[in-house]
Amino acid sequence: MENQLEIIKSNLPYGYEGSIAKEAGCSKGTVHNILNNKPASARSSYKAKVLTIATRMAKEALEASKEVSKAAAELETLQNGTTSEQ
Repeated sequence: MENQLEIIKSNLPYGYEGSIAKEAGCSKGTVHNILNNKPASARSSYKAKVLTIATRMAKEALEASKEVSKAAAELETLQNGTTSEQ
C-alpha cells in the first residue's frame, strides 16, 4: 500500500494536505499521517474519507496534465500545418 500512496501523493497538487484536511474535516497532521501510512493513522475514522479525496484529487490533476499535453500537441500540429502552407 505504501507504493500506491506514493503514486497518489506524486500526482497531488501543491498544498494538498490543507485542501484534503478542509474537505475531510480533519487536521493537516491527520492527512499527513494517513498518506504516509503512519501507525497512528491505522484506526483513524478519517482514513477512508482522506484516501477517497486524495485519490479523486490525484485523478483530477492527472487528467488536467493529460489535457494540457493533448492541447499542446494539437496546437503544435496546427502551427506546423500553418507554417508549411506559407
